[in-house]
Amino acid sequence: MSLLNIILLSLVQGVSEFLPISSSAHLLLASYFFGIEEPSLSLIVALHGGSLVAICVYLWKDIWGLTKGFFGVFKGEVTLEFYSALILIIATIPAVVIGFYVNKMDLSFLKTPLVIGILGIVFGILLGVADLKKITLQEMRHMTIKRGFLIGLGQALALIPGVSRSGMTLTVARFLGLSRVLAAKFSFLMAIPVILGAVVLKSQDTQWTTDILLGGVASFIFSLICLHFMFKFLERNSLLPIVIYRIVLGILLITLL
Repeated sequence: MSLLNIILLSLVQGVSEFLPISSSAHLLLASYFFGIEEPSLSLIVALHGGSLVAICVYLWKDIWGLTKGFFGVFKGEVTLEFYSALILIIATIPAVVIGFYVNKMDLSFLKTPLVIGILGIVFGILLGVADLKKITLQEMRHMTIKRGFLIGLGQALALIPGVSRSGMTLTVARFLGLSRVLAAKFSFLMAIPVILGAVVLKSQDTQWTTDILLGGVASFIFSLICLHFMFKFLERNSLLPIVIYRIVLGILLITLL
């Protein structure tokens, strides 16, 4: 694969990992318009690794606070950060458990333009409906184990191609009344152990060539930029533009491919 194609895939990864727009849909379009072949396992690991590092860099204060809160309980300090960390851990359980079994299944029959396009439209509309929900929860202290687990179920459902992990978690979170910013922050924090587990699990078969490493670095840069603009966008706007984009994208996949 050429370096240009690797950079393009890094851009797709960096944007679609955090925007609720489905990475599988964009990979199909990238293949259609630019003739980009399916990325190797090594490149997939590098791209996701870049996004993982970007999350950790952008949300390092939250991660540090949650880490201190979690380990502080061993000193007898039961804080809000401890409960928040516990909720995040519980929220990742559905994706880890279901993902373990899904990883052994052949889901290639779902990776067709028709299926991904239809799912993109359906879950895009669902995201729009959820975003109409009145905001009632704006801080991590408002989170509960039940709410975290339900959002975690949404993340597990996103193992189906075309659903979008961030899209599904934002949908469930908005239905529960979380603000857009809190929903996004919880979604991205919840993604850390899932992405980390996938990277570690598959890294043993990874060949770290120069091009692969460059892809990881490019993915980190694009992911960091996307995170910054994503939060700025959510502070001032609804999710309607993204919903419209998903519907148009779904129609393109159904009609073009």
